[in-house]
Amino acid sequence: MPWRTSLEPPELVAEDVERAIRALFERSWFETPLSELERNLGRTVPLGREHGFSPVVSCDRVSLPGGDGLSIVYRSSYRPGSEVVTGRLLVPVKEGTFELSVTAMDQMTGVREALALSTSSSGTTPPNFRQIVDDVERDADFPEHCLSRVRAEMRSVLATVEVTESALLPPQQRVSLPHSGVSVVPPPRFGLLSPGTLPMPARHASFSRVGFSVNEAPWLFEVLRLPYEGTEFEGSARAFYGSWARQGVIQKSLLLTPGPAMGSKRTLRASFEGALGDGSSLQSRARWIDRGGEAVMLAMNVEWASAEESAALVDSAAESIEWLTVPAPASQAPTPAPARPWWRFW
Repeated sequence: MPWRTSLEPPELVAEDVERAIRALFERSWFETPLSELERNLGRTVPLGREHGFSPVVSCDRVSLPGGDGLSIVYRSSYRPGSEVVTGRLLVPVKEGTFELSVTAMDQMTGVREALALSTSSSGTTPPNFRQIVDDVERDADFPEHCLSRVRAEMRSVLATVEVTESALLPPQQRVSLPHSGVSVVPPPRFGLLSPGTLPMPARHASFSRVGFSVNEAPWLFEVLRLPYEGTEFEGSARAFYGSWARQGVIQKSLLLTPGPAMGSKRTLRASFEGALGDGSSLQSRARWIDRGGEAVMLAMNVEWASAEESAALVDSAAESIEWLTVPAPASQAPTPAPARPWWRFW
């Protein structure tokens, strides 16, 4: 897949993986009707941190011939009669990210948990209950358990993968975007997408940050230079978001408020909430900068982060901006209209 994956910094990688998989786990829970057993037990919400539970079993950087990757093992379902475990390998490569995954499911559940409970002499749940349940040393006792099978398969996979075109993203650093008229330090873990990855003009640069899978919608950080085309600064911003309706976006709310000036340049903060045709949400937080006759927009579009975090990352990137001279356009045939909206990744 074309999305860029960064393996640095490790603490942020682990945080992204945890919350992205947590969102997947909770979505799976609420989309599946409760069983009679769950209703009888009063289990009406998914297991959470308050229960000492994380759906992420392990998240490790691994060394492979020719490059490094990220090996993740997690549960997407964990309830009576349904336990689903997935192992996933992400490897940054020249054209984006290579991904391989294996999944196993059990309908008979609770055997590893029963063993963990049996280690407590008091009959209560031991404080290290999760560690005992998921201990890799227990795999030999339960070779047919879905967690044991996934870990065994991942070991086999890691023994055979060789990276021929590694492309580890460098640490966070300044990126020059001549067609957008700026250079900018993107937020952590964001990698610049190759031109043509998304159906957008050259003046619209996109960066991606992957949580746990390139098949899930990534974070997108975008930098866009937009001529006013006969209207004023705030009107251009409103017209930009209004144009999304022609691409099937249903606008729920749009809030534009004055932002702190950048030298002599005015800025706006934009908060957009909408929905796509399939009912999924579209959230965008942006900073608009007035260059006199044109605007530069920095935006964060993400599903599994808070609005406050998205806005803070945009503000941080905006403060790093340095202005560039926009190159004159080459003489060429007009670029055809994109075949699909910019926000459709499939």
